[in-house]
Amino acid sequence: MSFANAILLAGAALISVPILLHLLMRQQPKRIVFPAVRFIKQRQQSNRRRLRFRHLLLLTARCLAILLLVLAVARPSVPPELVDRFVASSVVGSLAIAALLGVAAAYWLQSRRWVFIATAVVAAILVAAGAALAVSWVGARSESNLSGGAESPVAAALVFDTSPRLTYKHDDRERLDVAREMALWLVDQLPSESEIAVLNSRSDSSAFAIDRGAARKKIESLGPTAAGLTLPQVVAEAVTRVRESELVQREVYIFTDLAAVAWPLEETRRLADTLKDGEDVRVYMVDVGVQKPVNFTLGDLDRFEESIPAGGTLVLRTDVSSIGTGGDRVVELHEFLAGESAALPGKPNDRPTRVRARQTVAATPGSAQRVELKTGGFGEGTTQGYLQLVGGDGLAYDDRRYFTVTVAPSRRVLVASPKPVDNYVLFLTQAIAPAGDASGQRYTCEVMDLDQLAGTRLEELQTYAAVCVLDPTPATAKLWTLLADYTKLGGGVGVFLGGNAGGNVRVPVAKINEAAAGFLPAPLVRIRTRTTPPFQLVTDSKGDAILARLANYDVPWSAYPVYKYWEWGELPRGVRVVAKFDDERPAILDQPLGQGRVVWMTTPVSDPASILGYWNLLPTADPPWPFLGLVDGMMDHLTGGSAQRFNYRTGESAVLEVPSRYASVVVTTPVGDDLTLKPDAKQQRLFFGGTEWPGCYLASAGGTLDRWQRGFSANAPAAESNLARIDPAALREAIGLPKLEIARSQEEINRDVSRGRVGVKLFPWIMLVLAGMLAGEFVLATFFYRTKAVDREEAGAAKRAA
Repeated sequence: MSFANAILLAGAALISVPILLHLLMRQQPKRIVFPAVRFIKQRQQSNRRRLRFRHLLLLTARCLAILLLVLAVARPSVPPELVDRFVASSVVGSLAIAALLGVAAAYWLQSRRWVFIATAVVAAILVAAGAALAVSWVGARSESNLSGGAESPVAAALVFDTSPRLTYKHDDRERLDVAREMALWLVDQLPSESEIAVLNSRSDSSAFAIDRGAARKKIESLGPTAAGLTLPQVVAEAVTRVRESELVQREVYIFTDLAAVAWPLEETRRLADTLKDGEDVRVYMVDVGVQKPVNFTLGDLDRFEESIPAGGTLVLRTDVSSIGTGGDRVVELHEFLAGESAALPGKPNDRPTRVRARQTVAATPGSAQRVELKTGGFGEGTTQGYLQLVGGDGLAYDDRRYFTVTVAPSRRVLVASPKPVDNYVLFLTQAIAPAGDASGQRYTCEVMDLDQLAGTRLEELQTYAAVCVLDPTPATAKLWTLLADYTKLGGGVGVFLGGNAGGNVRVPVAKINEAAAGFLPAPLVRIRTRTTPPFQLVTDSKGDAILARLANYDVPWSAYPVYKYWEWGELPRGVRVVAKFDDERPAILDQPLGQGRVVWMTTPVSDPASILGYWNLLPTADPPWPFLGLVDGMMDHLTGGSAQRFNYRTGESAVLEVPSRYASVVVTTPVGDDLTLKPDAKQQRLFFGGTEWPGCYLASAGGTLDRWQRGFSANAPAAESNLARIDPAALREAIGLPKLEIARSQEEINRDVSRGRVGVKLFPWIMLVLAGMLAGEFVLATFFYRTKAVDREEAGAAKRAA
């Protein structure tokens, strides 16, 4: 407990006044002549005990009244977190005093023995409980940082959620503007000599400074941060910083919109552990959000083809959701104009655009509506643009999603097999490049037999984006060496093993192991066979580029049985198992080799179901979409399509392949900054880790005659702009501060800070108890003196009767 006027506690000495008055003004006994002396003596002893108890009770009431008055004038306060303990201690202490008075009454009035014993036991229990609570309360009070008073300097850390979500406008004011205004007012209210730190979602938070001007400047310069630390991480850093201060008063102020997305559960729980270790730090939360936000949101873009062939179609899919309202909204697909406008200085997002497609959707609160926009006819090179949610709302930040695609000629794929090739290549070539109009297809297929492939020069082979070998024979070491050299130089090879590889008396498995020793990832062991039940593929498509086309589907692989497959020996490190069979043995392998890659499939895709001894029904079972998705993913992986990304989330590192002739690259960010970077000469790649802002980025090198230009895009996760608010009770529980007050105005901040620094003021409660005590004292005194008057009347009547 703290006192605003501790010196006034000396007034407690005034309790001696009623004690002296009671001693000096005690009523003197009157001598009355009465014949029945024995009864008179008994009545005299009884009256004396009753009189003494009344005096004691009245004296106690008056002493307590004076003590309460002194306490009230001293204005005590209790730390907010200890109010419960203080109230419990006070209640038990009051009951203990009442019980002690009961013991005194039982003693002075000579009540029955069992009454006295029971009262004494209850009093002892209450006194023991009160003492225990008092010790506990005092111990907890000694750990509290409530000292120094309201004007003592404090170490204050001001934490701001600077997510772009705080740019939400309500009453024509952004939430971040409201936070800045409240913080500037708060800085002026802090005691002199206070240390102030300003922290936000960026990692470059400031150190403590006494200069209020520096703190104000830091607050005024705050802006939205698209990628950075989460709010619990920043708060944890703030707690750590203020604990390093030598000042006794340590405070952390959190300015937030109370959006649920700002408080990830796991990180909030870790923050609770940090706050538990820093109990000497007081936390105040300022809610600058809107109780009932209204907003339309454009969701994350679904995975799309980032490299499309000339004449191909770009398909973009996303969701439109809303909170607080609904209605029709138009979504437009904008393309940034190419040519000279793409090279104009300034912000890439400010380039002129043209609308290529639009769609109207009816948004409903609590549900997401699908949107699919298609367009084509792009010229070769890099194309950038965005989806735009037309129509204003409170948060413009989540009304746009950027994209970047490259347009290039169809990639050439070579498919080779034993003779006659027509017996082997049908299923794979149709899956890679279906027959019909070749315009807009990503791949073009060419076929040859294994002998022709073995005789192909390496330079000619390098003109193909990928090479697929179907059901190969052991062949000669020359073929496998050619494929190894092609792969090491960056090519992609897909090998689909089948019965021609051997594994029988006529062609032992050792033959292919010897011929392809420098190409195989591990020796082939034997052919495994099972018909009842057959084998089936087991795929986990999460995060795998080869299986990406199947990621959103539950593939019924039991309808695509496999009866035979090749078993590998022990695989070396670095060879990745993409898919397994249900007996846990590898089905698809991804083998890095030099700068390229080899994908091995241990069962063929060339056996028609009409021949005897077919190995599987993967390409022939109906429907064919799992086979088509698997092949498409393989081709994308082998040709490098999956390795080249042009679309990222904010905060991710972007990677661009840069020709070796360029020693430096200029990257222009969405906010217009030009950054000169040097590519990695060995990998011929540019690594850019500054995708902080959503939008389109431009990378360029060379001069007018030898200009190289690429681009990429970054989008913030749609979840970051979710304005749905967290339940304050749930936040208090997660953060480990069940009594955390959340302020929304300057008056509420003043109230919470006053409670934190000075504590909960007990003056009104003490005055209330004092009023009750004075009323009780008045009743006791009235009863006491009325009783004396009655006694005097009885004595006078007895005298007259005598």
